[in-house]
Amino acid sequence: MSSNPNAVPEPVVAALDRWLAIHDDIAPGVIEGLYVVGSVALGDWRAGSSDIDIVAVTADPADDETAGTLATAFALVRAELPDLAIDGPYVAWGDLSVAPTTGLHRPWALDGVWHVDGDCFEINPVTWRTLRTAAVRVRGSRLNSIGMYDDDTDLKQFLAGNLRTYWRSVHHDLLQVIGQMDADTVLSATEVAWCVLGPARIHVTLETGEVVSKSAAARRLIPRVTDEAAVGLQIALDCRDGVVTTVQRPDAVLAAVAMGLVLEDALTLA
Repeated sequence: MSSNPNAVPEPVVAALDRWLAIHDDIAPGVIEGLYVVGSVALGDWRAGSSDIDIVAVTADPADDETAGTLATAFALVRAELPDLAIDGPYVAWGDLSVAPTTGLHRPWALDGVWHVDGDCFEINPVTWRTLRTAAVRVRGSRLNSIGMYDDDTDLKQFLAGNLRTYWRSVHHDLLQVIGQMDADTVLSATEVAWCVLGPARIHVTLETGEVVSKSAAARRLIPRVTDEAAVGLQIALDCRDGVVTTVQRPDAVLAAVAMGLVLEDALTLA
């Protein structure tokens, strides 16, 4: 495994060793590249709550036979490592030199489920930017040597669309849930962290072009937002760090305020 400024946790190293061994046994020679993105690459992986996000690379786009073989390998990995999802797309080398927003259809895994149809969300400009700038190389060429596609305009357009559609919808749903909460109702820390820190991370990328971890994004924004929003961001950080496990209505309101402010401010940067 290649060096990375963020040390790769030992459970991740062990899991990826088994992932490769199983794939090499079931599909010899098929996996030519394996790169780790997401929280592992960005130094924010949490045992027990984080998945391992990967991009696997094959020589050519997987045909039906190859996809079937990879599905078998994936199933064996899940059987051996049932509590640790290793998610991501299986792309070809040539895919990395074209815009990911063109709608590549490749095998992919999410939350421990194998897919061979539909669009893989992780084939997107953020993943491509992470591959170029922060990925942990487990196997394969250095990606800066193969002419990776990476375009600021595509990145911003993708993120702005994600904010306007997905994240605005999540914010609306969060407000509705909070509106129905009473003194005995709580939200899970995982839910609050997801809602607030996702838009925070996008805000930083739109502003700087960097892909950073969710935690790092919140820490960058806290000194720059209103006091109320800063408290909401800190609540989300505490949720991600495991300082709290549930969130009562007053803190949920502050988290929702922070989410809305960060989301709408991020859209001004797109």
